[in-house]
Amino acid sequence: MAVGAYMIAYGDFRWELFVLTLALDVADGAAARALDAATDFGAVMDSCADAVNFAIGPALLLPQASLLGRGLFAASGLVRLAAFTAGHYQDAREGVFVGVPTPLASGLVYAAAAVQDTFGVPVLDAALLLCAVLEHAPLRLPKLLGAGGLTLTPKGE
Repeated sequence: MAVGAYMIAYGDFRWELFVLTLALDVADGAAARALDAATDFGAVMDSCADAVNFAIGPALLLPQASLLGRGLFAASGLVRLAAFTAGHYQDAREGVFVGVPTPLASGLVYAAAAVQDTFGVPVLDAALLLCAVLEHAPLRLPKLLGAGGLTLTPKGE
């Protein structure tokens, strides 16, 4: 979360820091599972970090996009992360995500921002809106790092 917060605080998106946030996002969950230290609290904290890095961050770091596009992307990401933490948008038995994961959506949006001037059309706003929809679409995307993952389980189960 600190890397994303740094980029937001300084208004300075950098690809190498974005890649670092992705690597840390993967590493913290993998380490928790490998050490058998995964907890519900850790799952919630991971979603909070993802919210800063992959939902709120892009909305604040892309001022050239419309306020509507940025707002819808951030709201969509926050809803997806909350639902994912509660066990939705994934099928751990099959090792797939349902819908585009928020980190991937933010990467696609940042890529659209990088080519915005090349096309001379509102590619960025289109990408923000498309990714906001795809995060909740019934697409089944394989988890590249296996079927693991942590979801909250209701008490009593």
